[in-house]
Amino acid sequence: MWNTAHTFATANDAAIDLMVRSAHSYLLLRPPAVSAPLLVVGNQLDAPAFAHEFATWAKTASVIDSAYVCARLPVELGSYYGLPDRTELLKAKWLAITAKTRVVIYAAETFGGNCEYEWAWLINGHNGEEHVQVLIEDTSLIQRRWRRIGISRTVVRDLEGGSIMEDVLIFLGLHSARGFFTPFTRGFDWRRYEVPASSRP
Repeated sequence: MWNTAHTFATANDAAIDLMVRSAHSYLLLRPPAVSAPLLVVGNQLDAPAFAHEFATWAKTASVIDSAYVCARLPVELGSYYGLPDRTELLKAKWLAITAKTRVVIYAAETFGGNCEYEWAWLINGHNGEEHVQVLIEDTSLIQRRWRRIGISRTVVRDLEGGSIMEDVLIFLGLHSARGFFTPFTRGFDWRRYEVPASSRP
């Protein structure tokens, strides 16, 4: 079994400043670990330093949440999909808009070579646009098949070709010449890229 669930952000100066303000350690990946600087966001957005600012912003903010997504899918998703809650999504959108960067919440799991689930929320802080992709198993046909569904404020449609991971990489401005995302591989040493709360790159 292999699974992952992470929040990523394109690492511009404003996003790094927020990580520093959080007073929590954070992960800043740089080449050659990735093709462009990338933040792996953890509990930094829960920091007390952001509590008032986020609460004020969230009062009037909107976000495509899991309930919105599930209501527009042709199948019911099992709880094992582990879709993000509304607060987590709002915090990701707040980061994207505040830092004028791109943020992705991505999760996937495979078992025995088969995909169990995959989904991603892609949030563009430059214009506030949100897009969601979900991989679902269509059992309406004799032969089951996987469908990649794209959901936005105005459109729900099947996405042909490519993959969720490829779209996530493109959205974050990343690429991999060998066709895989280095930090997801077994044995990757995250400790080399951890930035203590008391220091700054």
